[in-house]
Amino acid sequence: MSFKTIDDLLRMTGARLSGKSDVPLAQSRINHSKFLANNYLHWDLIRPHLLHPEIHRTYKNDENSEFVIQYLASEGLIKNAKSGVLQFSSDTAKAYLSGQWLEELVYFAYLEAGVEEAYFSQVIDWTLNGINGRNEIDVIARRGDTLSFTSCKAMNSGKNKGSMDKLRNYITETDYWNNHFANNKGKALLVASTDMVDEYNSKHRYEQLTARAQVLDVHIIGLEDISWPNIVDRIDGHWD
Repeated sequence: MSFKTIDDLLRMTGARLSGKSDVPLAQSRINHSKFLANNYLHWDLIRPHLLHPEIHRTYKNDENSEFVIQYLASEGLIKNAKSGVLQFSSDTAKAYLSGQWLEELVYFAYLEAGVEEAYFSQVIDWTLNGINGRNEIDVIARRGDTLSFTSCKAMNSGKNKGSMDKLRNYITETDYWNNHFANNKGKALLVASTDMVDEYNSKHRYEQLTARAQVLDVHIIGLEDISWPNIVDRIDGHWD
């Protein structure tokens, strides 16, 4: 039985894909993406220094963070500028390590979960009542005639003052994609590299946020499940 393509389904809402997924490049660094997901807590010790060296002049140094540094340096993604100072090796490496890796990881997780079609780093152009617009979609996938829209956010692993507001906005954005481009008949997913569960107290760190996501029918995958193959299982389950 044949189903409509992603483009066919989007055209039903006056939208169309105009982005391009660089699959060969993503495939060439999928092991790096899995490494970052599996070691995110340690990568998160280094990440602020690389992204904002004017604020974080040094990075937290321990055995595990040194292991991550050695791996990324050996793969040509970062370099030592001088003692205690790290730099991205290139603009391409900066874009990848800043968040592209998570989009690519989620894309391959969708494929592993058995979808018929998927793209990452996409742009959707749309027209509604004579008004033209454009939205960036991190990952879009199709299983049968159902679309799934995913927002991928590489962010602080720990809870901080701004986390709640950011996550609320991300959930709202993902729900909007489903409403606009699938008439609320698709799936909405937020993948965020932040710790969503307080294991010590056996409860969600963001209880109100979790309740809001349930009302909007937006699924959330947090830090606990972004490692491979957990993320594949969670993405597979979000279609149910």
